[in-house]
Amino acid sequence: TERLAAEKIAEDIANANQRTTSALDVCQASVMMADADLNIIYINDAVKAMLRSREKQLQELLPNFNVDKLIGTCVDDFHKNPAHQRGILDKLTDVYTTDLELGEMTFGLIATPVISDNGERLGTVVEWDDKTERLAA
Repeated sequence: TERLAAEKIAEDIANANQRTTSALDVCQASVMMADADLNIIYINDAVKAMLRSREKQLQELLPNFNVDKLIGTCVDDFHKNPAHQRGILDKLTDVYTTDLELGEMTFGLIATPVISDNGERLGTVVEWDDKTERLAA
C-alpha cells in the first residue's frame, strides 16, 4: 500500500541520516553545522573535545560559553561584529577559509555552505582546527 511505501521511504531516510551522523560523530575532523538561521544544530565529538580543552580560556572572553549548551546557540553570540560575520555566511556560495583569533587562541575555520538538491540554502558546515600550539612554537 501507499502508506507502507511512505513508511519505508521515511525509514530509509532516517537510516541514512543516522549513518551520516554516526560517521561524523567519530571522524577525526572537528565538525560543526549551523542551520540557515545560523543556529548550531550539530557538533561532533572531535569539536566538543577541542572546545572543551579551551573552555576556560573561551569563558574568559565569552562568559556564557558552555560546550554542553552549544546546540541551539546562534553563532552570532560568538562574534564581536555579528552583522559582518552573518553577511559573509549568508552570501557564502563556496568554501571560505579564515583564522579566528580569540585572545591567545587561534582557530582555523573552513566554512562550506550546505545546499539542497533544489538550490535551497540549508546551512553551513564548519571544520575547526585549533592552531594555537602550532603557531606558538
